[in-house]
Amino acid sequence: MNRHLRVDLGRLLLVVLMAGAVVAQVGRDPLTRSEADQIREAADNPAKRIALFLQFAQDRLTQFQSKRQGNDFDRSDRMHQALQDYSGILEELDDNVDELVAGHVTGEMQGKAPKPEKPLQSLIAAETQMLASLQKIQSTSSPADLSIYRYELADCLDATRDSLKNGQQGLIEAKQREEEQKREKKQRKQQKKDEEKALHE
Repeated sequence: MNRHLRVDLGRLLLVVLMAGAVVAQVGRDPLTRSEADQIREAADNPAKRIALFLQFAQDRLTQFQSKRQGNDFDRSDRMHQALQDYSGILEELDDNVDELVAGHVTGEMQGKAPKPEKPLQSLIAAETQMLASLQKIQSTSSPADLSIYRYELADCLDATRDSLKNGQQGLIEAKQREEEQKREKKQRKQQKKDEEKALHE
């Protein structure tokens, strides 16, 4: 076989293998089967799902730290996977935050779920801590380790900042809606009193 042809075939095989790995990673669910089951069981409660996603995200950071401190043969792959799963989990978390806030603002979730303030405050506290953990990883990693997961770590930092900002904005909107509901309730109460007073005049 021609030497140039062998080289071209080798390059083609490498491209195919790399593409397959990317596709497999893109289509991969960041949740385990057990975690996905827990999310499905909380289908009607976005506040509970938020708490679960936060727990799963923290689990991925714990897994990453464990692999980072070890010397297993699959150390690099496991660290990559943990960070990629973390980013994927935060994406799903943000969708649930949006659902919780939207349901509260439109009134769709009234009587079906707790008010969003408490779960959003918990989210902000948890993600602030996770952001600090990621920043510490970035500042304390050796150059050799950073070369392994630099880009995944940057994605995690961006995802955490975005998710934290989303939670903070959601809390602002929820509080605004809460104040609006109080004003509307006060207005209805006053209107009823005025109507009753008019009937007796």
